[in-house]
Amino acid sequence: MKLNKKFLTVLLSSIMVCSVSLPYLSEATQIETIRGKDRYDTAFKISEKVGSYNTVILVNSTISLADGLSASGLSGAKNAPIIPVRKDDIPEQSLKAISSASNVYIIGGDAAISKKVEASLIASGKVVNRIEGNNRIETSQKVADLIGNYDKAFVVNGFKGEADAMSISSVAAREGAPIILTDGNNPSIEKKNGVEYYVIGGSTVASNKLQAAYSAKRLAGNDRYKTNRAILNKFYPNSKKLYCANGTALIDALTVSLLAKDNGIAFVGNNSDNSILKGKDIVNVGKVETETNKPNKPVTVEYFKPLILDQSTKNKMKGLSMPDNATGIKYDDLRRVNVKYWGFDNKAHTDGVLIVNKSVANDICSIFNDLYKDKYPIEKIRMIDEYKADDESSMKDNNTSSFCYRLIAGTKVLSKHGKGVAIDINPLYNPQVKNGKVYPSISKPYADRSKNVKGMIKKGDACYKAFTSRGWKWGGNWKNSKDYQHFEKIQ
Repeated sequence: MKLNKKFLTVLLSSIMVCSVSLPYLSEATQIETIRGKDRYDTAFKISEKVGSYNTVILVNSTISLADGLSASGLSGAKNAPIIPVRKDDIPEQSLKAISSASNVYIIGGDAAISKKVEASLIASGKVVNRIEGNNRIETSQKVADLIGNYDKAFVVNGFKGEADAMSISSVAAREGAPIILTDGNNPSIEKKNGVEYYVIGGSTVASNKLQAAYSAKRLAGNDRYKTNRAILNKFYPNSKKLYCANGTALIDALTVSLLAKDNGIAFVGNNSDNSILKGKDIVNVGKVETETNKPNKPVTVEYFKPLILDQSTKNKMKGLSMPDNATGIKYDDLRRVNVKYWGFDNKAHTDGVLIVNKSVANDICSIFNDLYKDKYPIEKIRMIDEYKADDESSMKDNNTSSFCYRLIAGTKVLSKHGKGVAIDINPLYNPQVKNGKVYPSISKPYADRSKNVKGMIKKGDACYKAFTSRGWKWGGNWKNSKDYQHFEKIQ
C-alpha cells in the first residue's frame, strides 16, 4: 500500500511527539497530536485551537475532577475552554490561556480553587463568577441553572460515573446541555417538560429507578470503553474525525470537550476495541494509554506496610483532610498504607490507600491483609481527599477511609478520625443511626441489620473479627447510638 508524502510527514511527527508506537494508528487515515509537557500545557494548546474566546472555565484537576464533571455543558454554551489549575496557584500555561479571556467561571468552592486564586484574577481585571454547591451534585445543579434553556440533559452517577461524564462531555458541549450529577438512584433536578434525557452508564451505577424518573434513554456498555462507543454510535455516527483521549486519566477528555464537540471523543486504552477508528482522521490528545506506552520501569508499590507520607501524598491532603490550621496532629504522626482488597465485582483490586495514625499502622496492615486473604468484599478504598474531604460524599460513594481532620462537635478535641485511629468500612451499607436519623440519608434501607447485603458488617463476621481481635471497638456495639461502619482503637 502506498502512502502519500503528506501523510508520512504527519505520521512521523505524531510518533516523535508521543515518543511511543501506538497500535491503533493502523486503523486511522490521518493522525494529529495535541500534547504538551503536562496537562496544563496540553489544555493551553487546546485553547489555541479553539480560536477566539472571551470566557474560560477553571477546574481543579489535582485533587479530584468532582466539580469539573459538570463543566462541559457550560463550556459549550459559553464557548469557553476548560482550563485546569491548582488549588492555590495558576500554572504558567494556564495563565496564558486565561489571558485571552475577560470572563472567568470557577467551578467549585475554595477547597478546590482557593479565594487567593480568585482574588488574583479579580486583581488582574477579570470578571469572576464562582459556581459552587455544598457538594458536587449541588454544583451540577447550579451549572444547569446557569445554562438555562436546554433541550437535552445527561444524567450520571456523580460518585461512580466520572468516566461516563467525560465520555458524554463533547456531546454536552455541542448541545450546550447540562450533565446532571446524581447519587445513582434519585433525581437531583426536577424533570423539565420538553427536555430529552439520557442516562449514561449501566444500571449498577445509574439505577432503573433513576432512568424511569427522567423517562430517559440509556447509553451503556459493559465497561467505560463500550459505553463510550455507544455514545459515539448514537451522537457521531458519521464523524470522519475523532479525538482520542486516555480512558483512565480523564482530564484530557474534559479539556478537549469543546474542541471535539463536532467530532466526538474516543477513549483509548489497553482494553479498548479501536475498530471504530478505522478510516477516521484521529487527533491524539495528551498521553494516550496503549499497550506500548507503558513505562520502561514499572513502579513498585509496597502493600500492607506502613509508609512515611511522601510529598505527593501530603500535597493531596493539604487544605483538605489536613487543613492548613490543623492542630494536635501533623503529617509525621501519620502513615500511608497501600492495600489490596476484594471488590464488589469479586475481583482483586490493588488501588487501596489508607492514611492512619502511625500508632495503629501495623494493626491496619495486618487487618487488611487478613480481609484480603478472606476475600471480604470492600467496594473501594480511597483517600477522602478525592471527595474534597467531604465525609458525606465519601459515605454515599461507599468509600472506606480513615484519617480526616475534624474536632468532636462543640469541642476543641480531635475526633478519632482526626487522630487517624478510626476507620469506616463500606459506609453506604453500614450507616450511622443516631436519634432516629440515618447517616448517610440514602442508607436508610440498610439500618435494618437483618438484611443480607454484600459488605454489610455483622457481629462475628470476618471483618468484625479482624478488628476486634486486635483490640478495636465496633460502633455497632454502642448502646445509645449505632455506627455500623465504624471501628476505632482505644488508646
